[in-house]
Order: sequence, then structure tokens, then C-alpha cells
Amino acid sequence: MNQEIDNKFKFPDIVTVVIVRRFEWLGHVVRLDGRRSINRLLKGKPGGGRKEGRPSLRWIDYVELTSGIWV
Repeated sequence: MNQEIDNKFKFPDIVTVVIVRRFEWLGHVVRLDGRRSINRLLKGKPGGGRKEGRPSLRWIDYVELTSGIWV
């Protein structure tokens, strides 16, 4: 029954629809300005990084410093 309806109306396969929509979205993102965050994520260079200088102390570091106990 469903096969007959599919053959009569020629609905596209859902997998094909999803693949086509993903490629359409990819084309849209590629055409965006290079500074947009989604474009930077796509190209694998989101920017940023670690802060410079000494890393912040963790909670356990404060406990060890104030108590004199080294874990």
C-alpha cells in the first residue's frame, strides 16, 4: 500500500532529502563572511586559546597551601 503511494506520487527518500539539505546548509556557511563563528568552526580555526601567564589555582591548591598538607 505505501509502496504504491510512493510510486504514484514519487516522494523522495528521506535519507536523500537529509543529505541534500546538509549540502545546501554547507554551501550557505561557506559563502558567509570568514569572521563568522560558524565559518571559523567549519574551517577548524575558532581562535582564542589559553590565557597567558600563570594558571589559576584550583580549590585543592588553596587547601594545600593554607593547611601545609601536600596531597
